[in-house]
Amino acid sequence: MTKVVFGEKKLKFKELLLVLRTPEDLCKEAAESEELVEDVKLEIITPDKYDTYSETIMDVQPIAVKEEGEIGHGVTRELKRCSNGSYRN
Repeated sequence: MTKVVFGEKKLKFKELLLVLRTPEDLCKEAAESEELVEDVKLEIITPDKYDTYSETIMDVQPIAVKEEGEIGHGVTRELKRCSNGSYRN
């Protein structure tokens, strides 16, 4: 991956581009999935915005997917950033 953007109603991969669902859809689904969650805000921080202030308990939430097994067990795949700015799993 060289770029991640919001756009479509479903997840898409286009060569080195990852197109996520709209932030409104993702945040609504996340907030409705857990009773304790009141609100969710999602923003893609691009390299030109790395100095932007963020109120978060984590600096970054990695892009990852559970391939098999339950949480805490099994296989999870995570995209890692390479030194040339592209991503690998």
